[in-house]
Amino acid sequence: LFPYTTLFRSLPKIRVEVLATDEQADDILDVIIASSNTGRAGDGKVWTMDVHEAVRVRTGERGVAAI
Repeated sequence: LFPYTTLFRSLPKIRVEVLATDEQADDILDVIIASSNTGRAGDGKVWTMDVHEAVRVRTGERGVAAI
């Protein structure tokens, strides 16, 4: 989980990056949407992207072991 906060048009915005397995992705999306939904404009957007490979640099672990 890597949060990043900035201002956009003088409004605070937060960007959160989560690296998860395919099995975890839907549950994580549901939690993010439920916890950030106020029903007002500006609630944000959520999208997913495929990660072709994850590598933990320190140990050389790859794939799910690196997550």
